[in-house]
Order: sequence, then structure tokens, then C-alpha cells
Amino acid sequence: MKQPVVKGHPLHAMASDLPAAGLVISYLFDVLSRTAAPAAEAPSLEAVGGGISHVLSEATRRQTRFRDVATSTLAAAIGGGALAGAFGWWDFLNIPAHHPARTPALLHGLLNTGLLTLGGVNLLTRRDQARWGRTAAVPFALSTAGIGVLLVSAWIGGDLIYRLGWRVRPAEQLEILEPELKKAGQEGLAQSAKQQVERYEKDSALIP
Repeated sequence: MKQPVVKGHPLHAMASDLPAAGLVISYLFDVLSRTAAPAAEAPSLEAVGGGISHVLSEATRRQTRFRDVATSTLAAAIGGGALAGAFGWWDFLNIPAHHPARTPALLHGLLNTGLLTLGGVNLLTRRDQARWGRTAAVPFALSTAGIGVLLVSAWIGGDLIYRLGWRVRPAEQLEILEPELKKAGQEGLAQSAKQQVERYEKDSALIP
């Protein structure tokens, strides 16, 4: 099977950044929509029937604009995430069965697939919102849950790259060298290199 890599660059890593950022931006606009205070002197949505924009307060129109930007950004993130997910599962199929990255990669993929499904449900619930006003409670709760799933999945994705070395060329080269060093009776060199990296991480990390 061909690898999802172009000129040394993994397609999954390149495709996943924008959708992840889009989910965060969408959530921020949802928060703005929910926290924008309505004007006390303006007529309520119930009083005007919820459909006459020129008699609504500026705060209500602002809530609606924030909500609409959040929904559009969410839709774009889901579309981009579907492409990133396809590259991710392609990447997963290329991980050798014995590789330590395989199990966390499976969990990472399942979380992201669940996140896309949650986002799709979120978009459907937004279709039932009133024409004007802030993001409704159910879509906002789904977006909040989605951000939680994204954080967990991103943590595991970081492990795949920075701890387990998947798609990192020096780490893959070391994996190939280790059996050869062991045959030559020099396996201590690889172990020494790992220990030096561990010491560096412990000494220099913000939170070891």
C-alpha cells in the first residue's frame, strides 16, 4: 500500500490543522453569541415575532451574527475534518501491527471519527434554531463536548508524533538501527540516546 506522504510531508498532519482550528474558532463565536448581553430597552423576540430584523436590538443582531459565523465555521471544519480523517485512516492502515503507535492511533482515529459525527449532529440541531438570537443550548452543549473530545484526541496525536515517533524520520531510522546495533553488541548506544532525550525533556519541559 502506498504511503499518504508527498515529498516527505504526511498528508494527515497537513490536513488536520485547519479543521482543528476551525472547531476552536466556531466554539469561540458560539461563546460570543451566548455571552452578548441583550439590550434591556429593546423589544423581545417574542414581542416582534422573531422575524423582523429592523426592530430587534443591536445586541440581538450581534448574537445572531456570531451564531451564524460559528455555524458556517463548524460546517467548514467538518468538511475539512472528513478529508483529514480519510488521510488519517489511510495512515493507520500503514502502521505495522507490532508498532507501539498502532493502539493509540486506533483510539485517536475513533475519537476523531466520533468528533465528526458529533459535529454533524450539531449542524442538524442548528437548523431548528430561531431565525434570530443566540446559539441555542443544545448546539452549544454539543460544541462544548466536541472541544473536549478534540483536546483528548490532540493529546494522543501528540503522543503518536513526539513520544512514539510515528512519521518522524529520525525515530524511524533509530527503530531500523536498533536490531542491527543489538546484533553488533552495541545496543547500549540506542539506549543511551533515549536516556539523553528523556533527561532533556525532564530538564527543559514546562511541565515534565
